[in-house]
Amino acid sequence: MTSPRAFFILKVAILATGFLAALVGAADRAFASNVTCGQVIVANTTLDSDLLACPGDGLVIGADNVSLNLNGHTIEGTGQTEFGVNDDGHSGLIVRNGTIRNFNAGVNLLEADGNVVRDLNLPANIVGVAVYDSNLNVVQGNDSNSFFGIQLTESDGNQVLNNTHAGSQTGVGTYLLPDSDRNLVAGNSATNDQYGVLVFGGDGNRLERNVVYGNNRGVALIGATGSDDAVLERNTAWENANDGIFVAAGSLRALLERNVAYQNGDDGIDVEDSSATLARNRSFGNADLGIDAVAGVTDGGGNRAFGNGNPSQCLYVTCR
Repeated sequence: MTSPRAFFILKVAILATGFLAALVGAADRAFASNVTCGQVIVANTTLDSDLLACPGDGLVIGADNVSLNLNGHTIEGTGQTEFGVNDDGHSGLIVRNGTIRNFNAGVNLLEADGNVVRDLNLPANIVGVAVYDSNLNVVQGNDSNSFFGIQLTESDGNQVLNNTHAGSQTGVGTYLLPDSDRNLVAGNSATNDQYGVLVFGGDGNRLERNVVYGNNRGVALIGATGSDDAVLERNTAWENANDGIFVAAGSLRALLERNVAYQNGDDGIDVEDSSATLARNRSFGNADLGIDAVAGVTDGGGNRAFGNGNPSQCLYVTCR
């Protein structure tokens, strides 16, 4: 029978796959430094050299409340297999300050709650940071230039903050997969992806102050069962090939407020579910409509649209 861990490794590309528990200054007290590929880390550790051509996992977290400071060094795999830093079931990890490349996932959190992943460079992985069945983690300040940047699957209450992602035109910057609920995705930027931020079947998520540009679609709420009760606030979507912001039919009760969409290749904001509310959004210079809504949406007022290709500017909301 396939083990859960092996299943996750095989399926991460399909699954498309806390808060600060200790002060960083205290976490810097390292008890080990000279480590090798595949080593199990059970004490605070600061690397003193690169780990290159690791044939399996780069490093494995083997205890709670461990600080792993890469200290500017690199952990490198041999061909997008296994994980750069693998935390299977431990909490209180802080991993930071270095480069992890050429793994299945640069950092893997599996059934691991309350961890921090920050200030990493994550190129050439399938997934930069994979969060699976893990809650209340913080993923912050990473440059996640892998095929998929940051992916959450069946994971709740996480914070994805101030990360950057430049993709390969077919990936996703931040990807919330089914049953990833009540997460905060804020202050991130994504370019050259299929989607800058994609919520696929997760409920109660908050997307705010993200900048998405040069993607196929900027921000999207979709999914077979919809992505309900999302708040999209103060996001900026520009020069995306399709819609800047898209809400699919069946994604219920979305609130879109104070977003800006401009110079996108189709609509600035496209809302296909009548339960949505739109208030104080701005949309200009888009190829088609500034706001393309459906009948029945709630017009919260203050929406503005001008200079869009369709002279109607907006449908089913009033735009100044």
